[in-house]
Amino acid sequence: MNRTGLLAQMHQHHQAIADVTVEADAMLGSADLDPAVVSSARWRFVRVLTGYQVFKHQQIFDPMVKHGSMLDADAARQLKAECILISEAFRNYVAKWSTSGIAGQEDAYRCEAHSMILRVRTHVARERRGIEALLSRSALAA
Repeated sequence: MNRTGLLAQMHQHHQAIADVTVEADAMLGSADLDPAVVSSARWRFVRVLTGYQVFKHQQIFDPMVKHGSMLDADAARQLKAECILISEAFRNYVAKWSTSGIAGQEDAYRCEAHSMILRVRTHVARERRGIEALLSRSALAA
């Protein structure tokens, strides 16, 4: 496991997530929400988050669970569990608004979208610290 390469890839994913959330904030701040634009932006967010999830599970969490120390394996399991929880919440958010649409519910959508963006940002920041600590410990043990 190349710590520097993994951190660089993680930071690229985090930048993509930051870019998507900034775009979403700008979109939500506009006077009119075009349902087609909102849907497209939401699915872009899904793709970015899914790519990040696949990366961290396959490249960081699963190898650490399999090959890391007991402490590192436990930490990786915890990070993965937290990731799965927020993924389920995001999936439920997407399913709700993909099914119902936003027409006539723009204010409610804005509120929920802002809450989800904040939740994702908070999760990514906390997870970044956890992964950096995990990879630091792993590098020291190598």
